[in-house]
Amino acid sequence: MKPLAEVVAAVTAALGIDKDEIVRRKAFLDLTESDVDLLKAVHGRLQGSDVHFVDEFYAHLLRFDETRRFIPDTESLEHLKRTQSTYFESLTAGDYGAAYVSDRLRVGVAHQRIGLEPKWYVGAYGKYLAGLLPQMWRLLRDDPQVFLDTYSALQKVVLLDMSLAIDTYIHADRRAVVGLKRYAEDIIASLPAGLIVLDDSLRVLQVNRTFLELFGMENGTNAAGRDLEEILPLPELRSRANDVLAQGTAVQGMDAALGEKRLRLSLNRIHLAEEEEEEE
Repeated sequence: MKPLAEVVAAVTAALGIDKDEIVRRKAFLDLTESDVDLLKAVHGRLQGSDVHFVDEFYAHLLRFDETRRFIPDTESLEHLKRTQSTYFESLTAGDYGAAYVSDRLRVGVAHQRIGLEPKWYVGAYGKYLAGLLPQMWRLLRDDPQVFLDTYSALQKVVLLDMSLAIDTYIHADRRAVVGLKRYAEDIIASLPAGLIVLDDSLRVLQVNRTFLELFGMENGTNAAGRDLEEILPLPELRSRANDVLAQGTAVQGMDAALGEKRLRLSLNRIHLAEEEEEEE
């Protein structure tokens, strides 16, 4: 597995998240210098007031199996509480420069690596905003307009964070899927037996190198997209393949002849991620 910093750098470059892009994102969120000043003004007053909130925050996470699994013991829990407290403090610190952005991008990649889906940390952001609302009101209720403006500024920063983390999560996830696809293709290509992969319409998705050589197609003939019967014009093959698709029962050791070639075929259905493809 590549180092986290290397993956973050690659994702950042691919997404074009540079200084100008951050400026555009802030402008779209209407995150202004006035917002930053409001957050800085309340930042010091919030220090030390989040201990109880962080405890409640993690008590909430521990109620769900999907998030509890990332908190295996008390030591990990206490470490995460300290880290989370530091993160919450940074949201109102008013420093949203390159280091801040890089940290948010690391969050997205790290969450993708451990398998924490965006819906869970989006929920965590929501819990944070809901929990901080009464604290801000206690501090700023003497001036309701300042309270509203400050809380609005905080929402903008949180949305900036969410957009960065989610974008990097999705792109890192896509990179992982592409990597796995290439790995699978390399394995298929190197199999000593001929292999042909079909969709549920019995059209060719992929054939491996051995298959191409076996049927004299190594000159680069494009098999993808062609009907099974164009590649293997064998009696009963389509009906047997459709039976496999319908029943899910594999056919092993099916003898067939194609010209002078004597073949022994196996037909299998493999369920992929979303039942989008079948392998025969």
